[in-house]
Amino acid sequence: MIDRDVIPIRSVVVLYFLLVMVAITASLEAQTRPLPKPRKVRVVSIDSQPSPKNQPPLVSASASETIVLPASATLKGTVTDDGLPRLGTLTQTWSKLSGPGTVAFDNASATSTTASFSSAGNYVLRLTASDSALVSTADVRITAKPTAAAAGSTTPILPQIQVDTTYVRPSGRTISVAVGGNFQAALNDAQPGDVITLTPGATYSGPFTLPVKSGSGWIVVRSATADGSLPAAGTRVTPAIRHLMARILGPAGNPAIITAPGAHHFRFIAIEFAPQAGTYNNGLVRLGTGSETKSADFPHHIILDRCYIHGDPATGGKRGVMFSGNSLAVIDSYLSDWKGVGHDTQAIAGWTGNGPWAVINNYLEAAGENMMVGGADPAIVGLVPSDIEVRNNTFSKPLEWNPFNPAYDGSAWSIKNLFELKNARRVLIADNLFQHNWVAAQSGRAILFTVKDQDGFATWSTIEDVTFVRNTIRRSTSGITISGDDGGYPSAGGRRFLIKDNVLVEIGGAEWGEGKAPSYVDSILFALTGGVDDLTIDHNTAIHTGSIIIADGAPYARFICTNNIVQHNSYGIKGSGYGVGNATLAQFFPSAVVRRNVMVGANATAYPADNYYPKSLAEVGFINVKEDLRLDAASPYVAAATEGIPIGAQALVPIR
Repeated sequence: MIDRDVIPIRSVVVLYFLLVMVAITASLEAQTRPLPKPRKVRVVSIDSQPSPKNQPPLVSASASETIVLPASATLKGTVTDDGLPRLGTLTQTWSKLSGPGTVAFDNASATSTTASFSSAGNYVLRLTASDSALVSTADVRITAKPTAAAAGSTTPILPQIQVDTTYVRPSGRTISVAVGGNFQAALNDAQPGDVITLTPGATYSGPFTLPVKSGSGWIVVRSATADGSLPAAGTRVTPAIRHLMARILGPAGNPAIITAPGAHHFRFIAIEFAPQAGTYNNGLVRLGTGSETKSADFPHHIILDRCYIHGDPATGGKRGVMFSGNSLAVIDSYLSDWKGVGHDTQAIAGWTGNGPWAVINNYLEAAGENMMVGGADPAIVGLVPSDIEVRNNTFSKPLEWNPFNPAYDGSAWSIKNLFELKNARRVLIADNLFQHNWVAAQSGRAILFTVKDQDGFATWSTIEDVTFVRNTIRRSTSGITISGDDGGYPSAGGRRFLIKDNVLVEIGGAEWGEGKAPSYVDSILFALTGGVDDLTIDHNTAIHTGSIIIADGAPYARFICTNNIVQHNSYGIKGSGYGVGNATLAQFFPSAVVRRNVMVGANATAYPADNYYPKSLAEVGFINVKEDLRLDAASPYVAAATEGIPIGAQALVPIR
């Protein structure tokens, strides 16, 4: 029987033979087939070097320099950078590293700029550059030598830097802000050269912040009223044109305008700044904070031009404009109703900032001090506000505030004085009218130059180089007080004052509180109550009821009193504890020059030789003692001054 699942051995052998033959054939074909062409291979080389590393900026500064004050130093620096990091910003800033006084840079963010110095000494200034990640510095040494005046001259130095108030015609866009529009957005958007116009009669409620802009072009903020309808530049405005102005409001005691640190180059034209109705404003236009700790934070180049800046008629307000910066000006404007009860108020006040400042052709009204420089300590060591011009203004208090006047309205505002300096250097006060001041919170002295370290932190406080010329002071209890020490904390004293060519009329009398209850104050033409160096009182004319000079405190070195027309009255020149005339001069004014004065009613034996002693005003020879204080051609004193010219003020105009 045959098994059908078993393959015969013969079939297996045949199959094996066939497979061997197929393998041999395939091998022979492979050996004779042509080889394929080789493919090209691309080789990539990879550079594994690291990315460039950020390097600090390269900074250099100009060589050391010696200047004679009040000249400025020219600073020339260079800053270069590698452009890294990619998203960084390259900045550069000048600062004071060391030195005895304050330093004001014209543009602290420019590599090349100028620097002015408040006092003589050795300074180190630093240029710092940053690329946002790394910082480099370079230093320059400046030697500031004292001026000739500081070396012994008795003549004050005039302001060495002036605020340039020339109007620069805009070259950019006009941004109109309609009623209800976003004024702050316009301020933020504006660029140097632009004009922002505000709608006349519209109210924009602040506070608004003046931002920092690059460049040195002006941004003008003004009423949209056409120039032809506004008072011309150089013309003082009055409230009568307020309908042509736009109004910026300070709400509920807050300011209308404040400044970002370092804000600059804004000019306001024909704007009314006002408080919210019925509220007491604590400071309406604040140009700075008053507490800056570095000069770079001061606002600068800001001008208020033909503006109306007022407190509330019923409740008053503390301060119209605060100066706390450099190159600030108020011109051709009207400031009124700055008044309060129990505290100081001012139309304009400033106590920090390097200057220059300009207050020109304004009406300034306040109950406390119509204008004051000082009154609080600067936070920057050595800072003295400097290069200040006060010209062609009217300083006045309304007669309705005066309890001794028939027009009195029953108010109780805290009345002090018309103008006061406490910490200032190089001040020109010229061609102003100061009027209406009486006994109240102070003793009725119109002008005070009294050195004061107010809070005990500014021992460098001083008053230096004051030129007070061609002013009229009228209708006041007393005239001028000059003191190198206002009491309290130690200070650096005062030096170099010139009081010349001024007219003082209607000084003293019951209408201004002299001899009236409750104070029973005596009128004084010049109160000299704490020695200063180099005070000159020359060519002034006065009609007054009280003493010429009352002296107290430290002596006055190198005192000069020449060519004045005054009245002796009861005491003439009298010092505390000393007799009239020569005894007082010897004690309080050693080696004084007192010559060619007309002292009406004085006893010639009590005073130095080479002065004149007519018995009455009629003998002086005025054209008209009540209306025109120029000397008549027939006056015996028309050529009797030390220079051979008329005694008394030389720039007289008829009394108005």
